[in-house]
Amino acid sequence: MSVIRKILKTCFRLLQKRKVRKKEKARTTLEKYGADFKKAVKFVLQKEGGYVNHPADPGGETKYGISKRAYPDLNIKDLTVEQAKEIYYRDYWLKAGCDEMDWPMSLVVFDTAVNMGVSRAKVFYRESRNWVDYVRLRLGRFAALAKDRNARIFLRGWVRRIVDLMTVALEDKDGLS
Repeated sequence: MSVIRKILKTCFRLLQKRKVRKKEKARTTLEKYGADFKKAVKFVLQKEGGYVNHPADPGGETKYGISKRAYPDLNIKDLTVEQAKEIYYRDYWLKAGCDEMDWPMSLVVFDTAVNMGVSRAKVFYRESRNWVDYVRLRLGRFAALAKDRNARIFLRGWVRRIVDLMTVALEDKDGLS
């Protein structure tokens, strides 16, 4: 059994154990971002957390998932959540084309753009038939990265993130189509 198949099996087993919450009714307020971006950025911010400067992370100094490597002129330590949302919307959501996608594909592509870069997110999108197929490609990339000793320490977190991503995608009835 391939590594990807084992990881997928584990992901689906964990998903079955979780209680899926009922879909929250969308609020109809006139705000800057659409409902899908708000749900997606909430997920990403929960996964990325606050300030981190892990020596094995190729992104280096990071806050809310925004890295010093990607934004060398930005004061990462003083970055606010609102600034991070602006960056995510402009440089990830729009550039990856998520504004043109249906949910949950938009969530999966956006999270991949943040985690692996916009170009890789677009490649996976072109190569996938649906969001589950897309997740399979992402898991394959994680399996390949796990061969590197420095990257291996992040594998468990990456797999948990995929399980959480699939949970959010499946919470929405529209995500099943």
